[in-house]
Amino acid sequence: MSAFGAGSRQQPNLREFITSTRTILNLAISAIAFISFCAVVSFSDPHGCLFNLSSTCGFAKFVIGLALAHGVIFVAIEWQLDKQDSLLNTSEKRKLSVTYQLLFSLVWTLFHFCLFCATWAGWNQTKNDPERDENAIGLGAGTAKTVISFTFFNTILFGVKAFKLFQLWQIGNWAVPEYDSEALAGAKPFTSFPGGNMQTSTFPDQSSGVQAADLVYG
Repeated sequence: MSAFGAGSRQQPNLREFITSTRTILNLAISAIAFISFCAVVSFSDPHGCLFNLSSTCGFAKFVIGLALAHGVIFVAIEWQLDKQDSLLNTSEKRKLSVTYQLLFSLVWTLFHFCLFCATWAGWNQTKNDPERDENAIGLGAGTAKTVISFTFFNTILFGVKAFKLFQLWQIGNWAVPEYDSEALAGAKPFTSFPGGNMQTSTFPDQSSGVQAADLVYG
């Protein structure tokens, strides 16, 4: 692998791509977010948000919706990273994509943890609310438990993804410029100088018959 996860093949192997750790993480995040998002938007409670506060439901839709969208986007980015001839064909573009994924994963790990705490606390308040219809609570129990559980799972998955991206970010070539960069397009690395053509002294060799003392400075 080159800097920032660049692949060495013109066309990546589909089987290796699907079975790679980062692809499995992205697919798992997308699947969990899809199920959670469907659960949040499909349940309608006439008494308000299933998790007690309407702001909690809005926050859940925001966090889960962007997690789903980015999970799909990250799968496409991983496919491009594994190719030489792709949209991410320079070290600058690969560095930008890895950095963005890392920052997003860190922020969404925190957001999922906050959402897990908010939905768990909100559902407990909803269950204990005497004004709530027991039938509605019974129907919403499955939805609430699905959102709470899957939010917890995605907290772990985003944390693992952030760790994997940090490892990839660490091995990126920050000091030495890549020769596939846009600024150095067509440039070639320096070759070593032939050892036989180098002279060890600026003075003529003694075998030539000329000594340093014979030189006259005028």
